[in-house]
Amino acid sequence: MMALWGDDDVKIEKLETVWLDEYPHNVWLRIHTDEGLVGLGETFYAPRAVTAIIHDVLSNLLIGQSAFDSERLWADMFATVNFFGFAGAEMRAISAVDIALWDLVGQYTGQPNHGKRGRYERDHGATSHDARRHGAGPGVDWSIRL
Repeated sequence: MMALWGDDDVKIEKLETVWLDEYPHNVWLRIHTDEGLVGLGETFYAPRAVTAIIHDVLSNLLIGQSAFDSERLWADMFATVNFFGFAGAEMRAISAVDIALWDLVGQYTGQPNHGKRGRYERDHGATSHDARRHGAGPGVDWSIRL
């Protein structure tokens, strides 16, 4: 299957999770590619459980795959974790991966993510699921902090 953005050459090489002490309920995910791009995703709550799902389950599905085949990867991740029950840390882990994959597409195409996903949030400072509700003030530049 051809990737959404038509280039199967950008492969996922590594998944890296990041925790910050001042935000104990958040986890950030960096997806590294063979082209040197790094996509950033994040999610809120139960960071140890989410990190375990990312590294112990999802990484096996993602490493070596096209970073731009997000629809197939999402379906594969969901089918895998749905076996265990999908409504907890599993879905938060998939969410972090999905956000990071869209970030990679945005970097590669030079387009903002809010346009591709139909979001208006970028211009108003929100990160994915509105981290401002969870202690991150408006104007926080996560790319610098991470």
